[in-house]
Amino acid sequence: ERALLQSVRQRLAFEQLRALAYTGAERRYGMVAPVTRDRLEHELAIIGMKGFADYFLVVHDIVAHGPTHCGRGSVANSVVSYCLGITHVEPLGAGLLFERFLNPARTDPPDIDLDFPWDERDQVLAYVFRRYPFPRAAMVANHNCFRLRGALREVAKVHGRPAGEIREVTRRIPWYHEGEPLDSLLANRAAVIANADMLLAVADAAVRERTSGQAGLFGGDDHAEPT
Repeated sequence: ERALLQSVRQRLAFEQLRALAYTGAERRYGMVAPVTRDRLEHELAIIGMKGFADYFLVVHDIVAHGPTHCGRGSVANSVVSYCLGITHVEPLGAGLLFERFLNPARTDPPDIDLDFPWDERDQVLAYVFRRYPFPRAAMVANHNCFRLRGALREVAKVHGRPAGEIREVTRRIPWYHEGEPLDSLLANRAAVIANADMLLAVADAAVRERTSGQAGLFGGDDHAEPT
């Protein structure tokens, strides 16, 4: 019985997706040419076979409530996504292949990345959590951490130091310094001492402005980016 209900649900979702795709095609293209129809049928056949119609419907619902958006990545290869208003690049004219986004061998749902303006993002998130409450929706975050070499490299880039200079300095810093303070590292490492003045100049803006020394820059989070 559960399998039957699942099959019916997937069929209804696919029929809804198909109707939305063709309505969107008329809006996007004006007239649905044979080449466009063939591409739509090709993509819809794969989406239906993989059982991903629900996924496209959810994303379509989200962008309908956050119209100032940009779908990016390989989803731009999909005419269905273009007709649903998820993306804004016409794939046929650009010669983009749908299989780079979704192919019959794929088992997991495709990855659709959406960007929203910073001043509209909270509103979109609030809608998503109202429409798809826990456990259907959740926030995740990506944390990147820098060790000494990486932290100095990124700070030097921000301050416009030449790539060759950055490479020459950071390559002399050991990979593992066990939390050794920068001043101590410069004093104790012969391979680095020749470049001490240059290294301190690069690090000065980031390290010496902080009352806590290296804390917060080295070994800490670069950023937390909700997705």
